[in-house]
Amino acid sequence: MTRTPAQLAERIWAARQAGRTLDAEATIGTPDLATAYAIQRALLALRLAAGERVVGGKLGYTSEVMRRQMGIDRPNIGPLTDWMLLGSGDAVHERLVQPRVEPEIGLRLKSALDARQAPVERHTVAAAVEGAYACLEVVHSTWTGYRFNLEQNTADNASAGQVVIGPRLPVTDLMALDTVAVRLHDGRRTLGQGVGWRVPASLTSRWAWYRRTARLCISWAAMCGNAPSHRICW
Repeated sequence: MTRTPAQLAERIWAARQAGRTLDAEATIGTPDLATAYAIQRALLALRLAAGERVVGGKLGYTSEVMRRQMGIDRPNIGPLTDWMLLGSGDAVHERLVQPRVEPEIGLRLKSALDARQAPVERHTVAAAVEGAYACLEVVHSTWTGYRFNLEQNTADNASAGQVVIGPRLPVTDLMALDTVAVRLHDGRRTLGQGVGWRVPASLTSRWAWYRRTARLCISWAAMCGNAPSHRICW
């Protein structure tokens, strides 16, 4: 029996609420990307019905290295809600049963961007950004063992779990964010480090891509100006 995007979203939502994981192929099969975003929209509708509100968005798999590692051939996007926000020192929610942590750089907008009528260029994006922030993303997949393809990951809200938005970065030139050094440590030892995005395109070019794609794929694309978006170009 063919299930609707809403029915598939309910299965994902029930698993997340219960702290369970699912087999991606057995649960939703291999939908096309348009159907995957329809499932994601239906999943967001369940979050909103539960009292959550959209506060931003994530752009995933912008790194070519990460795409090769995960077998993904293009970036994707997903909404962030207020339930996903963590303060410094907060514990990850117990429903996230296979969490992973990634250091990120996020952008906070001071004015809205709308690509419904025309593409948004990177200089327009730069003018709309209030600042860049150090962030930690708590990645979580409903799919057991993180075994998924692009469409299955997209349906599952692009593996968005929770996020900590940290201090503002002392960067005045957004075009220089590629050179920002990132070091992840647990208070005792360094767990990993790197520089910037390790991708050829600039941060604002990635954000412009995000706005164009959001215009085509999902209805929550037009965000308010104070919405934090933590994973724009990693």
